[in-house]
Amino acid sequence: AYTLTSLNRVALCHQGLGEHDKALPLFDDVLARARAKLGPDGPVTAGLLENTALGYDAAGKRAAAEAHW
Repeated sequence: AYTLTSLNRVALCHQGLGEHDKALPLFDDVLARARAKLGPDGPVTAGLLENTALGYDAAGKRAAAEAHW
C-alpha cells in the first residue's frame, strides 16, 4: 500500500502543477494496482478512486470523473 500511496502522491503533484497528461495515466495505473492487490472495496482503494475522479474533474473530463464516483 505504501508504493501505491507514494505513486498517488506523485499523481497529485502533477495534477497540482496542471500536468494532467502525466497525472491521469498515473491515477489510472495506481487505481488498477490497488484493485488488483487490495480489492475493489477496501478503504485505500476507495480513496484512490476518489482521487482519480477528482483528477479527471480537474482536467475538465467530467464524464470520466463521474464514471469513477
